[in-house]
Amino acid sequence: MKTYKPCFGRTNVGDPLPTSSLASSNSSTSSSTDANPPQKRTILAKLKPSTDFGRDTLRRAAAIIAPTVVHILASVERLEYDKAYSQSVQKVKVFLNDGKKFIGVVSEYRVWKDVALVKIDVPTSVALVAAKWGIDKGVCLGDLVLAVGSTNAWPNSFSKGMISCLKRTSKEANTRGGNNLYIQTDCATCEGNSGGPLVNLNGEVIGMIIGGEQGKVEFALSLDSVFKVLKAMRYKCASSSCTTTTSSTRDSDSKESMSPLKSGGDLNDTNVPVLSRLQLKRPIAGSQVPFCPGDKKMLDCWTTIEPNSFRVRGRTYLSDKKKEFAPRHAAYNPFGVDVFLSERKINHVAQYVKLPVTTTSTKLPSILVVNVQVPLYTTTISQVDTDGEGMNIVLYFKLSDNYSNELPLHFQENIQRLIDDEVEKVKRFHMDVTVPFRERIKILGRVANVDTLHLSRPEKKLMKAYNERPLLSRLQHEFYLGENYFEIDIDMRRFSDVSRKGFKAFIDRLKICVLDVGLTIQGKKTEELPEQILCCVKLNEIDYVKYHQLAQELF
Repeated sequence: MKTYKPCFGRTNVGDPLPTSSLASSNSSTSSSTDANPPQKRTILAKLKPSTDFGRDTLRRAAAIIAPTVVHILASVERLEYDKAYSQSVQKVKVFLNDGKKFIGVVSEYRVWKDVALVKIDVPTSVALVAAKWGIDKGVCLGDLVLAVGSTNAWPNSFSKGMISCLKRTSKEANTRGGNNLYIQTDCATCEGNSGGPLVNLNGEVIGMIIGGEQGKVEFALSLDSVFKVLKAMRYKCASSSCTTTTSSTRDSDSKESMSPLKSGGDLNDTNVPVLSRLQLKRPIAGSQVPFCPGDKKMLDCWTTIEPNSFRVRGRTYLSDKKKEFAPRHAAYNPFGVDVFLSERKINHVAQYVKLPVTTTSTKLPSILVVNVQVPLYTTTISQVDTDGEGMNIVLYFKLSDNYSNELPLHFQENIQRLIDDEVEKVKRFHMDVTVPFRERIKILGRVANVDTLHLSRPEKKLMKAYNERPLLSRLQHEFYLGENYFEIDIDMRRFSDVSRKGFKAFIDRLKICVLDVGLTIQGKKTEELPEQILCCVKLNEIDYVKYHQLAQELF
């Protein structure tokens, strides 16, 4: 028998749309009622929370979650038959909360866990509302909760209950769940609720309903367990060439639906705690952000860039202060880019990824890793080091095969001095002081598509003044030397207060910006000019919220 199934929506038009369980179910009696009639939605959304957990609090939680619920019309028997005997695409009907209907393509599913990965095409005129996720550690015994589902195939059915146990095993819940853990409640539900959300009084999803003894005991898959299921599904989907939100072939007009909790949070919602993201254990270096050839236009990727597109100190800079285009060869060429989210900044990231094995023996390290540490929290006025949620944009470069012939000898020597952490004497305030040679590292960066960003007049003025202006890293960097690599960590948390606030305002536009990034070693003497490019790469509209955490485990 076909029946409606609940699931949750995502946030913006460009975001993937989550879906729900695909398990079919039979009608049965439940005390659930429709808590969100269309004519009362505006009124419910304005209710203020109650401190006594009374009716107003329950109505408020229902009002928050109701617009995010999406329903799936599916038949497990048909899906299983198509999977076993047919090569055709498996499709289901997807209904938004406002009644709009779409056809979804099933990429992967787990019948016994009511979890599915479904892709649908949503026009830009359709606005989606995102469900907010709670955190497992915030769920306690005795908490009041709401169960949302399609009782007797009636969409938007709500029932209330209480959490009576947090860690039921698969054996106790009588499910094929392996090592998964389940939340036990007394919400009145039936099979039509399976795949739907279990919601706390803040309207946050804390579990996914899978069934139980109807009218007596119900179970919901915990957040951590759903994250594990999604991880297995996403890897299987990727290995079978399914399109996922991190695929290099995704189209800007298509959305991928996922069951609410499977992703460990809305990957396109910047309000989702980094803690809830999937953790990658020792991924291959450069496996996260896809490469795009320079003659093709793709979003969320990286590509090579000519070193001679950057302007550096010219041969006569010491006398006339003129800059010129850099020589056409760089010491290191890019071979990959990663983006990792983190609760705290990740230092020495090279020890947590699989770098390629190099066999050539050279004086210089074969691999250069540039780890840009970007804060995602509100900055403070104090210059004291702070830490919090952020992302690491990791750039990987390989030593040029012809570096000894392409680069002048003085630049090769300066790279070696940089690696050996030598010091030099410089004149400051009319006296000679000894400083690390590494203070000569200079960051080259520019926004290459300024004209397409639709900036305000003040923003255009600032962009004109500071775009392409080089920056000495100095106190913002750390260095790590490995067996075959050299890593430079650039910590934006240590930038000046003005710079950090400026970048914080810019971070939301990162996914529509084309960034050209490079490093050089500052030339201070005539024989060190013109300056040479150490490494460079182009980043095309990186949407950082789609990426995952990096497990900081040594192997």
